[in-house]
Amino acid sequence: MFTIPLLNIRIGNTKASKIAKSKTIIGKFKRNMCLPFAEELHHRFKLAGIKSRVVMLSNEDDGDPRTAPGHAVVVYDDEGRTYAIDNETMSPKRLKHGADNQAVIKAWTGLNAVPPRTRIANIN
Repeated sequence: MFTIPLLNIRIGNTKASKIAKSKTIIGKFKRNMCLPFAEELHHRFKLAGIKSRVVMLSNEDDGDPRTAPGHAVVVYDDEGRTYAIDNETMSPKRLKHGADNQAVIKAWTGLNAVPPRTRIANIN
């Protein structure tokens, strides 16, 4: 890995990044397979000794296509940085380090606030 010190930009692949970007994870790029993907990726991270969690959200009558009827993302630590990824994206999204579930959902959906009646669950 190569780092540009002044900009704090990383160029290269870390162990966690390589695992997260794997195309062999069950459900990768398949609709309605977010939970099997998240559970598989979380399991791979655990085996590699990488801290991660699955954040699931579901809505009741929200009508927002980005979050209804439900979705799961994997949040993981990568050498002091926090990222999230789901089964529909190739590259992880960087989050504020130590982001709680509310912050994860806000960052993932692009919404300023978590919609009412949104249920958030964690799988550790």
